[in-house]
Amino acid sequence: MLLMPPMHTEAASGPGRFSLRGAGFSFDSFIDRRVLLASFILLSGTMTTTAAIAFVPLYALSLGIEDIGLYFVVNGAVAIASRLLLGRYLDRFHRGIWIVTGMLLSIVGFALLSMADSLPWFIAGGIVNSLGLSFSQPSLMAVAMDRADPSRMGKAMATFSMFYRVGEAIGAPLSGALMDHLGASGMYRGAILSIFLGLALTAANWSTLRALRHTQV
Repeated sequence: MLLMPPMHTEAASGPGRFSLRGAGFSFDSFIDRRVLLASFILLSGTMTTTAAIAFVPLYALSLGIEDIGLYFVVNGAVAIASRLLLGRYLDRFHRGIWIVTGMLLSIVGFALLSMADSLPWFIAGGIVNSLGLSFSQPSLMAVAMDRADPSRMGKAMATFSMFYRVGEAIGAPLSGALMDHLGASGMYRGAILSIFLGLALTAANWSTLRALRHTQV
């Protein structure tokens, strides 16, 4: 916090003192509709979280792989390093390019996981998926910030961040059902399908995403 630059005075554009409005609570009291585009695209990715994390040890043990802990160590290291190294480049092009790039990498990562039969294959799939998330998720957060009401940033970020948990809540039982009926490879094909839905939503709103560019302050 000490190393952070001072905030510009124009950034403090909050609504002032909090007050309850006479109309009472409604959907719009808690949800910022303008960030729902980014939130629903995010949902297509967060629905795959449990497939990429929680079900990996079960899948690995079914294949007789007992040292799967290395998958999580490498996955975490790549997630941290990639965000540190790639973050500066994410503002150089419009948001849609990085969102699509990240989703395509995640599709490749889940394809590798669906074929994994040894620890190196698990690690390879995890690395590619982590790289994909390093492109897509920060870009989606930027889209949410670009579209949010500057005077209601708390509500906007609450709306967006909620979809991390919503995706996990939906994705966990779906992943378990797919694993029970179709096996691990079927579960990862389901994860790929979920990301394709996000790609379709991105394509349908391409002009909107293309118009959002980084602005130096």
